[in-house]
Amino acid sequence: MSTSGVSQRYIEALASAAEERGALDAVQADIEGLDELLASSEDLQGYAEDVFILPEHKEETFRRLFEGKMNELTLNFLVLLCQKRRAQFLAEILTGCLAHMNQRRGIATAEVTSATELSAAQLD
Repeated sequence: MSTSGVSQRYIEALASAAEERGALDAVQADIEGLDELLASSEDLQGYAEDVFILPEHKEETFRRLFEGKMNELTLNFLVLLCQKRRAQFLAEILTGCLAHMNQRRGIATAEVTSATELSAAQLD
């Protein structure tokens, strides 16, 4: 996946902060949930990407939606994206963060192509 320079800086900053605080697992779980939520909700994705919605309104919305439901570092990161007017890059940043965190852990994603259908045992 190709990410913009702006997104890459935020990706690296969040991953580093999570690692420093020993919150990598919690932040990754939050990001996975947020990524799934954005993918399943056109309304939320459209809201995050809308550059005409004031940053303060986005910040308040994210706080109401996620306060107490995710790691404080993740929520503060979302708020920072709003304050810096970068929420429109949220989907790209979340996807990039997951890839970056997996890379830090030595986890690689592979796509398997098979000429024949794989059995259930092979899929596991």
